Amino acid sequence: MESLRGIVAFVRTVSAGSFSGAARQLGVTTVAVSRNVQRLERELGVRLLQRTTRSLSMTEEGRRLFEATRNALSALETAHEAIAERVSEPSGLVRILAITGFSRLYVVPLLATMRTRFPRLSFELQSSDHVVDMVEEGFDVGIRMGQVAEGHVVVRKLADVPRVICAAPEYLARRGVPGSVGELPEHECIAYRSPATGRIVRWEFGGDAPTSYEPRATLTLNDVFAVCDAAIAGHGLVQLPTFIATPRIRNGDLAPVLVDRASAPAHLVLQYPARPLTPARVRVVVDFLYQALHDHPDLTFDPRRIVMPSKVTAAVQRHAA
Repeated sequence: MESLRGIVAFVRTVSAGSFSGAARQLGVTTVAVSRNVQRLERELGVRLLQRTTRSLSMTEEGRRLFEATRNALSALETAHEAIAERVSEPSGLVRILAITGFSRLYVVPLLATMRTRFPRLSFELQSSDHVVDMVEEGFDVGIRMGQVAEGHVVVRKLADVPRVICAAPEYLARRGVPGSVGELPEHECIAYRSPATGRIVRWEFGGDAPTSYEPRATLTLNDVFAVCDAAIAGHGLVQLPTFIATPRIRNGDLAPVLVDRASAPAHLVLQYPARPLTPARVRVVVDFLYQALHDHPDLTFDPRRIVMPSKVTAAVQRHAA
């Protein structure tokens, strides 16, 4: 049994790239994983891993052991999952990682239904706009915007999401509606500083001549909801992903402008680690989220098809007069 623990710890460490990554996958401490690998090395009388302060690499003996055991362990895990799934409902912890704005608006409202439907599951939801290797960090499900570079995850597209320029009707009544991207320097703009990069996020425009623009900001914020609230308060123009802007456009708090120049859509994707057999606790959550969010009307919203609310039209007419 001790040898098996050591082999499992060793294979998970190599697959995750670190002791900490293996510990998160196994649900134990980093110290426990390291000790199990060290115990296996003493039993075999060889060094399996070369350790430095920043990285791990396999020795030749370690590489041979990894190649000889990883498929066998995968087969054991597959058999275990298949039997467990037949005798019990999904149970355990599911760790979800989602981009900040989307997490708050779309994932949190689904948690109550998921907890009712899967009473033996517990959930941990983390919101982050940073680029995170979800497998190394031990997450089971991820929701991300844009291209996914990792080859060790399965990706399911939820929607194509553009970004749109918006402003409060009161602001448009005061300053008018920009007729082109070239008029933006004449307007008050609200900039978003990305917490992930520390840089101002450029406004992207599609159409016949795709381009980008760094807003000359009168107000800069690093919280996407604060940016949205500032626009509603009349501080100026802002560019928002439609999944955040749509509810505010529908209730008339914001109005889209330059709709013919909406940005090229970015992929909003659902992802989970690629495994020979996805655990039942992960699979049911992935399927639930996909069914709830795929082609959600607020995600597939096309700003070019919006009808201006009457108070926006009235505001524009007052400004023109």
